Amino acid sequence: MLSYIKKYPVSLFIILAVIYLSFFKPPQTDLNEIPNLDKLVHLCMYFGMSGMLWLEFLRAHRR
Repeated sequence: MLSYIKKYPVSLFIILAVIYLSFFKPPQTDLNEIPNLDKLVHLCMYFGMSGMLWLEFLRAHRR
């Protein structure tokens, strides 16, 4: 487990942030008028998370 923390620290932080933000209920704003904004935000979060996982995986396994 400690080896994963050393190899993928940014990815683990992003995973924890995505989990937190998935259950976070934001306050009401004018952005609620945009249809499917929550879907777009989730897509961006998961795309960013998977991209960081790939970047750190490729960095950790250079061979």
